Amino acid sequence: MKTFLFLIFMLNYSQNIFSQTKTSIDTIYKQDFEDFSLRLVRDDSDTEKTEFRTLYIDKKSGEATKIFVSTLKKDSNWATSKYLGEGVYHTYNIIKGFHLDNKLLVFHSFWGFVSAVSFDLTTKTHKTYYIGLYPHTGAFGYLAHSMGSKEYKGIFYFHIDAGQQYGNKANILGYFNAKTNEMYDYIPDNTLGKCISDINKDFETLKEDKETSLFIKKLLIRLKLAPDNVAISYLFRFTYQNFTYFFYVKDNSSVEILRHDSEKKEWFVGGYNASPSLTSEKP
Repeated sequence: MKTFLFLIFMLNYSQNIFSQTKTSIDTIYKQDFEDFSLRLVRDDSDTEKTEFRTLYIDKKSGEATKIFVSTLKKDSNWATSKYLGEGVYHTYNIIKGFHLDNKLLVFHSFWGFVSAVSFDLTTKTHKTYYIGLYPHTGAFGYLAHSMGSKEYKGIFYFHIDAGQQYGNKANILGYFNAKTNEMYDYIPDNTLGKCISDINKDFETLKEDKETSLFIKKLLIRLKLAPDNVAISYLFRFTYQNFTYFFYVKDNSSVEILRHDSEKKEWFVGGYNASPSLTSEKP
């Protein structure tokens, strides 16, 4: 009986291995735009390493251009992870791509890092930005992410919550200027900013952008952070853990961040400064 069960196990094991290796190139991510497509493919054809290629594909010519490539050495961990469906085999993906002016901006999450690639559609050159880290621990490595964004006067503002599905994640705030090809991270200061806790207004009841803009304006005036005639325009919000973040425009110029702690019922204004993202440029 034991021999019979062992043979069944080996047969199922062999069938699984065969089904996973019969295709050497797999498409992990696909996103279509009007004139081109974005692809992430994993090439397992090499015996020593696997290559992850982020591709720009011209719809007219069908020509594919590599805009980002990452490799991973094949070892015993790779083979086991591939069979079990965990670990390094599943820890590389695209969060989302955006077409901004003459740029294709692509956000990646992989092996404890969050990065972005700006691909110039005219010169066919790219620039890589390293914008976040998260501890890559635990047996399972499936990725999970969400993203909020808004474009205002040519500047692309974003928030990313990305990392392991069963582990830690990175909480990233930033913005990208497509004209100058510069990206900035919002880095938290040593303090949470100016705090106020006796506001009874529940922001979840604010149904329109105008209502949210007016609420933020009244809050800033009460905190004596703005004059009575300040102009406030709400952009977008997102939630990370117990905080809700509000991006808003002050006096039609600067974009600032307001935070609400749902556990302590406190509001925080400020507490962030913008810093250029680490970069590398390649043709």
